[in-house]
Amino acid sequence: MKAYYYNKMNTESINKLAIKISLAHVKEIDNHAKYYSLPIKKINDIAVSIGLVRMANTKEEYVVMFEIESAHAHIVTPHDRIHFTLYMCKYKKCETVSLIEFYKTILISIKGIIKNLKFDRMNGKLVENIEESTEELSMEVFGDCENIEFNCDKCACCLNHTKTKTPCDHSLCVECWGKLEIKTNEEDYEMEYQKCPICRDEMNF
Repeated sequence: MKAYYYNKMNTESINKLAIKISLAHVKEIDNHAKYYSLPIKKINDIAVSIGLVRMANTKEEYVVMFEIESAHAHIVTPHDRIHFTLYMCKYKKCETVSLIEFYKTILISIKGIIKNLKFDRMNGKLVENIEESTEELSMEVFGDCENIEFNCDKCACCLNHTKTKTPCDHSLCVECWGKLEIKTNEEDYEMEYQKCPICRDEMNF
């Protein structure tokens, strides 16, 4: 009886959340993507930002992206500063499926995904299956060759190999990045930042 009760409650909660997200995604339809944030702040001790994004779709298709981004680590481009994507997958609605059923299917799917995610420190990603990368295997094979240099460096904090870098170009794995102290700008309390553990430059987000 108790197991049935919890199962029923879970189904009801999924249904209610599916309705909330679908209403948020269809409200004020325009040419811009719609983001719905989920209140999950950590996965496997990694600080994250999680959301469902309804893409700026055509009338013919309805596509939703499930995104997990690092809450702090970001990539600097010539035009913008974007959060580092840890995991992403896409869902496309079939014409025969109702909007609510579509979002219920998404929620059940991403719950299963989140349960199985593991952190790939080398690439700074959350993955469902961790396999030894070409880089890791190459380091084991060629690590004693003194005249070569690998395409990844050691994290400044934990000294594990990683490909992720700070905006000031210092190697820092996503896990250690998330552990850096978050400070508030004295002139603008809405702006937060961390300091690079190597050069102490401010990294705003």
